[in-house]
Amino acid sequence: MRREIVGGVVGLGLFAGATAASIPLVFAAAAGALGYIGGWFLTPPKKDRSLEMLDSGVNRAQLEDYLVRLRQSAAELRELSDRIDEGGMRERVRKLQGITLRIIDTVAKDPRDIRNEPALPMWAEKIVERIGSYAELADATRNTGQGAKNLADCQRMVERAVSAFEQIHRDMLDDDMTELSAGSNALRDMFESKIRKDQEATP
Repeated sequence: MRREIVGGVVGLGLFAGATAASIPLVFAAAAGALGYIGGWFLTPPKKDRSLEMLDSGVNRAQLEDYLVRLRQSAAELRELSDRIDEGGMRERVRKLQGITLRIIDTVAKDPRDIRNEPALPMWAEKIVERIGSYAELADATRNTGQGAKNLADCQRMVERAVSAFEQIHRDMLDDDMTELSAGSNALRDMFESKIRKDQEATP
């Protein structure tokens, strides 16, 4: 928009000047048009802030996307915890939400962690999905008495996720780049194990 304004001002100025100098209207209009084009090209385009590179080597768009996804997961964890009646599970989900919020604050201050934990928003979303399934299954289990094993599996998953997120956050605070992926490796192994079990259970 800034380039169009500058071009317009230059073009109008030339047109007005040419008209005042009694130059024929057609030539004055041509001068105005040339002035607009010249002003437009000579004005540098406004920088896209989303592509602004941060000191950490990531751009602002990457940081904002990372934080938005984690904030969404934290909000969903809070909502899910209110739906869970089992006290231990509810507390673990709320603890996971609290750790996620602390990670958000840490990453916002030091976006370098994005490069070392690029998959963290994805893991958070997968965990939210599993806990959502747990909440639905818990409701059904109260009515049918079935699904207790799946509920127990999900409880163990959340317990492991809490430990993994705590490890990730500690490594972020310690700025320990060599061990920063340990928590993510634990999350990856956890979900890969779940996928294998699901495949083995499928007839």
